[in-house]
Amino acid sequence: MSRTRRSSRTALLLTTAFLLSSCGIPETGVVEAGEPATGIRPAHVLYFVGEGTLLAVRRHVFGQGGIETAVAMLFQGPDAQERGKGMTTELPPMRDAPTRVTVTVTGPGGWRAERSSATCPSMTGAG
Repeated sequence: MSRTRRSSRTALLLTTAFLLSSCGIPETGVVEAGEPATGIRPAHVLYFVGEGTLLAVRRHVFGQGGIETAVAMLFQGPDAQERGKGMTTELPPMRDAPTRVTVTVTGPGGWRAERSSATCPSMTGAG
């Protein structure tokens, strides 16, 4: 028997032994293991301008952390640490929710979404 054939045969035997070694392990159903994990804080990924491009920043949120919170954080701009890394924002400072504004977002592939401030919740949560 040639050396190449012996190597192929050995590899085949080892592969077969490996595959058969899992035989005899019984299947199990769902195993109840207690309550779900807690203590995980939600986070938003915000994008600021830095080094001539958009840079992603992950910010942890206290409380519910819905879309209103994300928009408010974007308009507040980078925090001191992010500004120290050269990040800025092109958004104007916003103190109150706009009264009548229509926003159009155009995504990759040309899809568009358009909404007005009349259909969005206010930044103050008053309606």
